[in-house]
Amino acid sequence: FRLFYSFRFQDLYYTDPEHFSFIKGHWLHNAGIGIGNSRYRFEVYVKNLFNQYYQLTPSYPMPGREIRWKISLILKKNKYYEKQNL
Repeated sequence: FRLFYSFRFQDLYYTDPEHFSFIKGHWLHNAGIGIGNSRYRFEVYVKNLFNQYYQLTPSYPMPGREIRWKISLILKKNKYYEKQNL
């Protein structure tokens, strides 16, 4: 079982040397949950949990909430494989 939560704060920053234009600061919250064992794993991630509007570069807004899911099947190599195929 795996559970995580992360957040990031980006303060406002200026986009020109004269300090006339700037991009506002923002908080981003991410969360996820996963469950699995030695054979499989199922995980769900939510990025930008509160659907915060933000920009990293001028005139280019970032996407809103993003939900990802992942299913992993863990295949292990047979420990006798090399002995069988001499």
